[in-house]
Amino acid sequence: MAVTSAFIRLRDFVAYWYFQWTLASTVYVMEPTEKAIVNTLAVFVLTAIVYAAISYLPGHVIMLGNTVQHTAYIVSSWLES
Repeated sequence: MAVTSAFIRLRDFVAYWYFQWTLASTVYVMEPTEKAIVNTLAVFVLTAIVYAAISYLPGHVIMLGNTVQHTAYIVSSWLES
Protein backbone atom coordinates (compact mmCIF):
# COMPACT_ATOMS: atom_id res chain seq x y z
CA MET A 1 0.00 0.00 0.00
CA ALA A 2 2.87 2.37 0.75
CA VAL A 3 4.42 1.72 -2.65
CA THR A 4 1.16 2.57 -4.38
CA SER A 5 0.85 5.76 -2.37
CA ALA A 6 4.44 6.73 -3.20
CA PHE A 7 3.82 6.02 -6.88
CA ILE A 8 0.67 8.14 -6.88
CA ARG A 9 2.51 11.00 -5.15
CA LEU A 10 5.34 10.77 -7.70
CA ARG A 11 2.87 10.70 -10.59
CA ASP A 12 1.05 13.75 -9.20
CA PHE A 13 4.36 15.57 -8.67
CA VAL A 14 5.46 14.93 -12.27
CA ALA A 15 2.01 15.86 -13.59
CA TYR A 16 2.08 19.12 -11.63
CA TRP A 17 5.50 20.13 -12.96
CA TYR A 18 4.62 19.10 -16.52
CA PHE A 19 1.51 21.27 -16.25
CA GLN A 20 3.66 24.17 -15.03
CA TRP A 21 6.07 23.58 -17.94
CA THR A 22 3.25 23.60 -20.49
CA LEU A 23 1.90 26.87 -19.13
CA ALA A 24 5.27 28.60 -18.85
CA SER A 25 6.49 27.53 -22.28
CA THR A 26 3.11 27.80 -24.04
CA VAL A 27 3.41 24.20 -25.20
CA TYR A 28 -0.33 23.76 -24.64
CA VAL A 29 -1.13 25.81 -27.77
CA MET A 30 1.13 23.79 -30.08
CA GLU A 31 0.28 20.96 -32.42
CA PRO A 32 1.14 17.45 -31.18
CA THR A 33 4.18 17.24 -33.46
CA GLU A 34 5.46 20.61 -32.26
CA LYS A 35 4.89 19.53 -28.65
CA ALA A 36 6.94 16.40 -29.23
CA ILE A 37 9.80 18.38 -30.79
CA VAL A 38 9.86 21.06 -28.08
CA ASN A 39 9.59 18.53 -25.26
CA THR A 40 12.34 16.39 -26.80
CA LEU A 41 14.64 19.40 -27.10
CA ALA A 42 13.87 20.42 -23.51
CA VAL A 43 14.65 16.92 -22.23
CA PHE A 44 17.86 16.87 -24.27
CA VAL A 45 19.02 20.24 -22.89
CA LEU A 46 18.10 19.28 -19.32
CA THR A 47 19.94 15.97 -19.70
CA ALA A 48 23.02 17.75 -21.06
CA ILE A 49 23.00 20.18 -18.13
CA VAL A 50 22.66 17.39 -15.57
CA TYR A 51 25.40 15.37 -17.29
CA ALA A 52 27.74 18.35 -17.34
CA ALA A 53 27.04 19.11 -13.69
CA ILE A 54 27.72 15.51 -12.66
CA SER A 55 30.82 15.24 -14.84
CA TYR A 56 32.55 18.56 -14.29
CA LEU A 57 31.22 20.10 -11.09
CA PRO A 58 32.91 17.74 -8.58
CA GLY A 59 36.34 18.42 -10.09
CA HIS A 60 35.76 22.16 -10.05
CA VAL A 61 34.54 22.07 -6.45
CA ILE A 62 37.67 20.17 -5.42
CA MET A 63 39.85 22.63 -7.33
CA LEU A 64 38.04 25.56 -5.70
CA GLY A 65 38.52 23.96 -2.28
CA ASN A 66 42.23 23.55 -2.92
CA THR A 67 42.46 27.18 -4.04
CA VAL A 68 40.66 28.39 -0.93
CA GLN A 69 42.87 26.23 1.27
CA HIS A 70 46.01 27.51 -0.44
CA THR A 71 44.81 31.11 -0.18
CA ALA A 72 43.99 30.66 3.51
CA TYR A 73 47.50 29.29 4.07
CA ILE A 74 49.08 32.27 2.30
CA VAL A 75 46.93 34.79 4.19
CA SER A 76 47.61 33.14 7.56
CA SER A 77 51.35 33.10 6.80
CA TRP A 78 51.18 36.76 5.83
CA LEU A 79 49.29 37.69 9.00
CA GLU A 80 51.78 35.85 11.22
CA SER A 81 54.76 37.76 9.85
